[in-house]
Amino acid sequence: MAETYRHTRLQKLEGSDFEISQGQPDIRQWPVTDETGNKLGEIDELIFDIQSRKARYLVVNIEDGTDTSDVLVPIGIAEIHETDDTVVLPGITLEQLHALPAYDEDRFNTEDENSVRNVFGGLGASALAGGSENDQDFYDHDHFNEENLYKKRKK
Repeated sequence: MAETYRHTRLQKLEGSDFEISQGQPDIRQWPVTDETGNKLGEIDELIFDIQSRKARYLVVNIEDGTDTSDVLVPIGIAEIHETDDTVVLPGITLEQLHALPAYDEDRFNTEDENSVRNVFGGLGASALAGGSENDQDFYDHDHFNEENLYKKRKK
């Protein structure tokens, strides 16, 4: 029954036949902070699009002392810190992360993606209107541009 709710286009990296691109760091288990350095959580997993072979989401385990939960953050919102092994979510608050639907890999579908988009609406997500799991245009937005993740990292 759970299979009917599973997203057919997206897959987690762990257990797949895919790997991190050569020369790029594996950010799983790295801390996630806001732009002032306050810890928000940790990267648990990467979710990628099997058709385009691009990472689309970070699975972030929110750690705020009272509750822990996994949520999806579009990869283009995050940035790897210039020198530290930390992922920064500039302009994102803990309240926004708590407003995201809990990530459940057995029940993840396009409705969940729409909910994620709505939480980040103030960050230009209205440009993401429409779309479905089979619509590549859904990912034609800076929120899904994985190059944003690496733009500040010094080599």
